[in-house]
Formats: sequence, C-alpha cells, structure tokens
Amino acid sequence: MVRGAFVLAVLAAAGCDSGGDGGGEVVIDAGAMADAAGGAGGGGGGGDIAERYCEGIGNAKCEYVFRCVQGGNRSVVFGLDGPELSDCVDTEKTRCLADVQDRATRGTLRALTDEEISTCQTRMAALDCPPGTPSDWVTMFYQFYAQRCTSVGLGNVPEGQACERRTDCQNRDLLCIDGTCKAARPADIQQDCVAEGRVEGRLNADASCPGEVCAQVRANDDDKQGICTADCTEGFGCPSGAYCLQTSGATGVPSWYCTWPCAQDRDCTNGFECIPVDPEDAEGAKHCGAANPPE
Repeated sequence: MVRGAFVLAVLAAAGCDSGGDGGGEVVIDAGAMADAAGGAGGGGGGGDIAERYCEGIGNAKCEYVFRCVQGGNRSVVFGLDGPELSDCVDTEKTRCLADVQDRATRGTLRALTDEEISTCQTRMAALDCPPGTPSDWVTMFYQFYAQRCTSVGLGNVPEGQACERRTDCQNRDLLCIDGTCKAARPADIQQDCVAEGRVEGRLNADASCPGEVCAQVRANDDDKQGICTADCTEGFGCPSGAYCLQTSGATGVPSWYCTWPCAQDRDCTNGFECIPVDPEDAEGAKHCGAANPPE
C-alpha cells in the first residue's frame, strides 16, 4: 500500500531530535536533500578507517533502533537483522564495507575522518526515542541518520566526471548515467525493467537502470512489470525535480524510492501514466507509474 504522499522527512528541532510529536513530514523538492553532499575530499579511507567507519555507523544505527524499537518492528519497519544487537551490527557493517572498500580501492570515496565517525555515534547516542509507532517516524530516523552518519562516506566524483556506481558521485541528487555522474531526466527513472513479484513498490537491484534499482509497479494491462528508479532509503537523495516516495504494505519492509510528480499523462514518459500516489485518493498527489487495470 502506498502511503499517499510524496514525502521527505525533515528532522526539525521539535521532532526526533528533541522527543517532540514525531511528525515533521513535509512536501519538498528532493533536490534540497543534497545538503552537505559536497566536498571532493581525497580518494581517502584506508582499510582501517573504512572498518572503523562501517562498524561505527552500524553500531550507531543498530544501538538506536534496538533501544527504541521492540521485536519484529526492527525487521518489518527498519529492515534490520536480529535477534541480537550483534547480528544487526555485523550485517550493517558487512553491507557498508562492500561499498566503501570498493570505492576506496577505485579512489572514488570522500576522505573519511575519525572525528566525523565519532560525531555520528555521539549524536545517535544522544537521540531520544520519539513517541508514536515506529512506522510514524522511521522516515525521520533515516533522514537524521543520513545527515549524521552516511553523509560521512559520500563519493568524491563531481558532476560530469566518470563513475561506476551512484555512490561514487559527490552529490546525492546525481546518478551514474552511462558511466558519468549526471543529473537525471524524467526518462532516466521511467524506463521499463523486470521486477520479481507483484508487490507495488518492492525494490529490486538492477544495474541496467540509471538509478540501479527497479521498483515493482501495480498490476496493469500494459504488461509493465517495473519502473527504473533510485533508492532513497538512507539519505541517498533523488534527482532534482523528483521526490522520495515511501510505500508500505501488509508484509515486508517499507520502500523509499524516487518518483516523478505529474499532473497529467503527458508529464510522464515511456508509456507510464499519471496516477494517484494513493489509489484510494484520486484527487491527491500523483506520480508517473502504471495505471490500474480498467474495471
């Protein structure tokens, strides 16, 4: 089920940071998410500091979620492993190292510093558990974590320069398109792709897509299975003009992926249509996707 709004969670002082009402979701241009994305530092990060970085941010994330979230919600809402804290940290560290060590070897990793790693851990440890259910504030958490932790390990490749992966690029609103860090056009994340299953919004890794992700679309009569997009779960933003859309379903982990807003079908490309974000709210926000089959 789609949540029914284009959202990027912005952690305001009254939100997660100070134990406020747990709100803070506002409609904004996802291009603004590229705050602090800059800094083409050195090729940076030898093996030791890469280990410290990945273990540090893994600990920061897992310790916070295990402190504030109970049982199955750690997996269903946040997608984290368990049942023990150490299981979560090991998984997050391994996933981080696969990316960071690859980029460090190729020289596309912004220089890591122990000071920034320590700041990430300190700020996460000081973060209060917000009121409300985890699903109410999970997006805010990921935005806060992105700003304090994953932003430390950004890429160092400027726009127009060669890349192999999206995370090589120094700005989070760039994609690695045809081997170059570029700002995406609508068509770049409206290409057809193959997605497994039929759960709308479920993400599949797909190297053929400019954003490296294929999102499943709803059942339709146009034989469309998936739409190329980019994952914006942990603070890797969306191309300027696109929005980060959160979806959730009865089972599985919520998805956050980039989508293009529209007012009518001609605003979309490649046969995708302008459809409501929430199928039950025909007058609400719309984005480019696959229409439901006609009744």
